[in-house]
Amino acid sequence: MKIRPRSVGELRQRLRGKGFDREIVEAVLKDFEAKGVLDDRAFASWWITQRSSFKPTGAFGLLMELKQKRVQEETAKQAILQSGVTETEPELAREALKSRLPRYSRLDPVTSRRRIIDFLSRRGFSRQVIWEIMQNWKGK
Repeated sequence: MKIRPRSVGELRQRLRGKGFDREIVEAVLKDFEAKGVLDDRAFASWWITQRSSFKPTGAFGLLMELKQKRVQEETAKQAILQSGVTETEPELAREALKSRLPRYSRLDPVTSRRRIIDFLSRRGFSRQVIWEIMQNWKGK
């Protein structure tokens, strides 16, 4: 079994949840960061790459997920900008939608449009990207 990387905040939460003393946890985290074992920038980049590959998500969705992983907002925003997700967001949205389209094609046009919009919104794609997708979508 492979263990995924963790953010500093996630590891802090896990260690504190196991009952370790605050000072010990902070000392361990500081040591891990100094040795390069923990790096929130590297973690954020890894997370974005994984999401882009396995579950395409928009920039807003990625930001929310990284914040849930206890990555500082500024670090998360920088990682998202550096990843280029914002430039490729329309392609990511189309990729995310690809597996869903067959089930939406059986619905009436109004329902299928609403469900596509809802799905892309939940995945964290911007309104602008959703609008672009819907302008080019040929629902029956």
